[in-house]
Amino acid sequence: MSAIKIEKLTPDQDSQIKIWFDKWHATGICTDPADRPRAEEAIVKMYELIGKSKPRFVWVDSPITANLMCHILQKASRKQDKTSLEASLEASLRDSLRDSLEASLWDSLEDSLGVSLGDSLEDSLRDSLEASGDSKVEVHYTSFWGQQDSYWIAFYKFCRDVVGVKYEKKDSEVLDLWADIAESAMWFWPYENICIVSERPSSVKMDVRRRIHSLDSAAVTFRDGWSVYAIHGVRVPEKYVLTPAYKIDPKEVLKESNAEVRTAVIKKCGFDHFRKHLDSKLISASNGNELLEFDLGASMKVRGLLLRWIDKHDSKETILPVPRTLEQFKKTGDVPDDINDCEQVRRWTLHLTKDEELVNES
Repeated sequence: MSAIKIEKLTPDQDSQIKIWFDKWHATGICTDPADRPRAEEAIVKMYELIGKSKPRFVWVDSPITANLMCHILQKASRKQDKTSLEASLEASLRDSLRDSLEASLWDSLEDSLGVSLGDSLEDSLRDSLEASGDSKVEVHYTSFWGQQDSYWIAFYKFCRDVVGVKYEKKDSEVLDLWADIAESAMWFWPYENICIVSERPSSVKMDVRRRIHSLDSAAVTFRDGWSVYAIHGVRVPEKYVLTPAYKIDPKEVLKESNAEVRTAVIKKCGFDHFRKHLDSKLISASNGNELLEFDLGASMKVRGLLLRWIDKHDSKETILPVPRTLEQFKKTGDVPDDINDCEQVRRWTLHLTKDEELVNES
């Protein structure tokens, strides 16, 4: 079948994207109990497609429990190998669909599900098992993400169901099986005679950019209590989330080897909490205000605008994060003439025109 190239959607097709995105994003972060009969039926059909008999299903409450079960199975029988589902179904299906279609409609589903949620869970899974202190417990990864496969399933189903792309009959049927699993369960581990399937999480919290996030509780929680802690998509140690911002020790945070973790915690606490503990460089100053650049280590630098003013005869000050590069300013749609000029950056931050003055009415 020759490839179909889609360069532009019709107005009606374009209007469906947000609806489609919202539907499949909701599937990807669904916290309802798994629809076990639907998931099992789809997995059994996948086994049948590669000539395998119906497996015995073992349901667990989270991927961490699933990994412990995988470890027990492999310890009990070294002959217990995973089926060739990935090579026979997922890989061949994606290759076949790509051969039928060349399109680039959007990548936000992959960003919000495949990257933010999936990678964080996988990293946490590895760290949780390693933290158990039992070096004999191997991390058993899976390529079968269930509801978190929504991002690529949604793409190909959109092309078929909305755009009208025609797939081979078998490919279309297998795509529907993947969709059935995504809409009914979490990750699964297929073995020759047994399939381990994880329940969905009981809670998923995200920020406005659809990154897993919570400042005072777990961002993702499963029914057995296994949790993932994250700040704006960055997975962080539990202590930095559960500890109130004012109680977090800046010196401890600045010793963190991971620069992304340091940055995430600083965002939670605010620059004021860390200012005295960070190396900084004065970029420029104007009318008592200062444009500063802070060194977070590992070649990571951020800028802050230190504002000072008088409020009811009391001196006040605060520091606000501001873009550091011209490219970062351009993302806002507005750029000062000189990004290194304290006064221009102050006016940009306060949304003031060139001649407008900020009036304090208190």
